[in-house]
Amino acid sequence: MKRILFIHDLLNFRSGGAVLVVRNLLAAMDRSRFELELATPRSGVSGPQEVPEEFRELGLPLHALPPFTQTSDRSPRGVAAAAWQLLRLSVSIFFLMLRRKPDFVYVHSITSLHFASLPALLTGTRLVYHEHSVQSVRGSSLWVHLYPWLVARAAHIICIAQVIEDEVVEGGVESERVSTVPNGIGPSVVPPRLPDPDGPPQESFHVIQIANLLPWKGHATVIRAAALARDEIAGLRVSFYGRGHNSDTERNLRALNSELEVDDIVEFCGFSEDLEERLPEFDCLVVASDAEPFGLVLLEGMRTGVPVIGTRAGGVPEIVTHESDGLLFEPDDHETLARYLVKLASDRAYARRLAERGLETHVARFSVETQAKGVEAIFEELG
Repeated sequence: MKRILFIHDLLNFRSGGAVLVVRNLLAAMDRSRFELELATPRSGVSGPQEVPEEFRELGLPLHALPPFTQTSDRSPRGVAAAAWQLLRLSVSIFFLMLRRKPDFVYVHSITSLHFASLPALLTGTRLVYHEHSVQSVRGSSLWVHLYPWLVARAAHIICIAQVIEDEVVEGGVESERVSTVPNGIGPSVVPPRLPDPDGPPQESFHVIQIANLLPWKGHATVIRAAALARDEIAGLRVSFYGRGHNSDTERNLRALNSELEVDDIVEFCGFSEDLEERLPEFDCLVVASDAEPFGLVLLEGMRTGVPVIGTRAGGVPEIVTHESDGLLFEPDDHETLARYLVKLASDRAYARRLAERGLETHVARFSVETQAKGVEAIFEELG
């Protein structure tokens, strides 16, 4: 039996889709062949009561590492503080590896890659890196500078989309050390609610975008589309769910709302814990990102019977087949997005066909079981 030590820098589901992927893999991988453990800094786990229930219920060994705090401070003092934290984490992981003797260390973030690589090298433990992002969305982050050197020393890199695999290979990693395993999610906790073409006329059309308020997530494109479409869609409403990482971004979006006079139909709802249960209430889910690494939320919409619209960016076209199980538009093209919203609102038979095929796509290609089998096969091949 192979022992795999998962490492992620935090267990906060608000931080993004990678946390959900880690949890899904820990739950779905075959325990008769793999002995799984998880380590995370105390900033993600500072005590047993702070471990999310979704992880505690798995009953796996959980190792709390020294605290780690993300920072954008590039002053000498800020860089020195980050380096000190990384050193403490590296030492802690080094001794953890000596005690637990894992066959593999399985790293799920670029931050974790920085503090897990040296201990893996010193102990001779093979490191597998799960790449959840594309370089363009990281911008000039402090974590990008050592990235090429670190990934070059990984035993294998698992990518969530082919577009990311291509980027990693173009960066100089041998293609035989890189594989794509698309993300997967389990069945919905609530029954799907498909659009009803035979129902009474709709009095409203409710659009949802689930994305933290980051400039590249395309919220402005959705606002502009809503301004164009509102006169053609009775009862149009748009709800943005996600954290406001950058208060300037939210202020700019609210200013655009006022400029286009859509304050009455566009709302900023913040982060919500119960969206999985509430998704069937919405009529359309939009991913408007400029460079979406994958788009896990698209699968969440598909499995609940909500028609989805996404951009031709990043891994989104690897999920959505245009006019089959969803619709695709070019980033920043608010006019096409507006036209698609009008089409779905006015033609519920068409919306239902897209939603039905979206359900089929989720089951056939993007289940968590399929993802787990793909990851297991890589570890088996690595020996």
